[in-house]
Order: sequence, then structure tokens, then C-alpha cells
Amino acid sequence: VIIPAISTGIVTGAIAMTEVQYNSILETHEIKVPYVSKVISPRMEQVIQKGRYEASEIKLLRKILRPRDRVLELGAGVGVVSTAAAMVTGPERVTVVEANPNLIPVISETHKLNGVSGVKVLNGVGVGVPSEDEATFYLREDFWASSLEAPHDSEAGVITPVSVPKIDLNALLKEQRPSVFVLDIEGGELDLLPALDLSSCRSVVIELHPKVYQLDGVARCFDALRAKGLAYDAKQ
Repeated sequence: VIIPAISTGIVTGAIAMTEVQYNSILETHEIKVPYVSKVISPRMEQVIQKGRYEASEIKLLRKILRPRDRVLELGAGVGVVSTAAAMVTGPERVTVVEANPNLIPVISETHKLNGVSGVKVLNGVGVGVPSEDEATFYLREDFWASSLEAPHDSEAGVITPVSVPKIDLNALLKEQRPSVFVLDIEGGELDLLPALDLSSCRSVVIELHPKVYQLDGVARCFDALRAKGLAYDAKQ
């Protein structure tokens, strides 16, 4: 377990693919990103421009990925991690799940700008137990802060709840058989990890969120991964 802190492909989810409008292109980690101001806040623009966005994940993936790997990413953001992965493995070997419906066109445009064609893009919330109902996902101004967590009374800014499909991750894991699983879902990993069959995975790249679930939650995440035969790789 590695712990770091159209070519449109196939798109499935709550919204239809639409053409994104943007006037400039950002670049981070040698990956081009469309600056869609309606989705990327000024703060997020600076984070991307300064190379801070997904820096650890991309560095790790470029180190550990092999050309024949299959990658499943949960929490795709604007598509830079999946682009980096697809450049190594080939886009047809990469599947991403993103809950924020506003990011789906941006992900696909990022793929297009970087010559990546064939990444499978799914819009929804990944769950370990199948369910017919939809999930409430809370959109925040800085897209990386959007999550399943309901807003706190003291939380500032506009927070918009949206209903999105639930995606059966165990069915997806069985179908795709990823060797590398990338997970960044703003604290949702705590309850999700114990329910997943990760038997196909050689490596898991995961961003933990101790501010959400404290050190006890971090320990529970490690315990869940250890129970599945995975161990922390201190060399990475």
C-alpha cells in the first residue's frame, strides 16, 4: 500500500457529455488542463498552476506503474491522474469514477488535450454494497473539497447538494481487475475500504484524511488494507 499524503472515452452517469468552454489552458506535471472558470475556482487555479495539485499521486504512479497495468481511480478530479496513468498503461486500461457531475466534461477535455483516448469515465459515488437509490453529494467551491459529508453549521461558502448514482465498486473491480487502485475521496475511504475486494490489486495509492476521521480512522484504514494482504511501502 502506497500512502501519499472528443477523445472522450466512455462516459456514464448523471449528465450528458457537453462541450466545455474555456479561454486558457493550465499546465501541471507536464499535463494540460482546460481552465473552466465555472468549475475551477481561483484558488484551485493557483494550486494547479503551482504544481501542487495531485503532486504526490502523480509522482508515485509514474514510479510504480508498468505498461501492462490496469488502473482504477476513485475521485478523478479534473483528470490529471488518469491522464498520467494512461500515458504509461494506455488509456483503454484506465477506468475512473468521479462523483461531481460538473467535472465529467473537464476530465474528458483534459484527456483530449493530452492525446488520451479511450479512458472509461463513470459519474457516480462508488459503494461497496449495491444499492438502487442515489447518493447525495455536496459540491463545494473548491472542487477537491466536495464530498459525501454534509456541510457543518460553521462552514462558509456555497455548498450545493446533488443526487448522483451509486456505482457498485465490487462489480467494477471484478470486471476491470485493476492491478493499481487510486483512491482520493475526501474521507469516504474509511467506511468503503473494508467492503472492497482488492484481490486483483498489486498496489493501492491512497490519500488519507485524518482531519475527517482522526488518527483512529487512519489506523482503521491501515487495518482494512492489511486484512486484504496489503502493507505500507515505506520505500515509496
